[in-house]
Amino acid sequence: LIGPGLKDMDAGLLRKVTFPRGIAFQFRAEVTNVMNWVNLGQPNGSLGAGSAEGTITGTVGTQRIIQLGGRLTF
Repeated sequence: LIGPGLKDMDAGLLRKVTFPRGIAFQFRAEVTNVMNWVNLGQPNGSLGAGSAEGTITGTVGTQRIIQLGGRLTF
């Protein structure tokens, strides 16, 4: 059986601010699965199982994850 496709879109944003005396601050935001698409798992392909053949019973991948970070360099 051929399963459903996989969709995923990741994004990142970076901003660097420089201060006097060589001090810099970097802000970073990263997002995985930006659109929060649901990716369905592979269909059940075993014969003789308790469920109907071709039934999709789960998901794969992750939900949307947002990560924020900062770095001070001096």
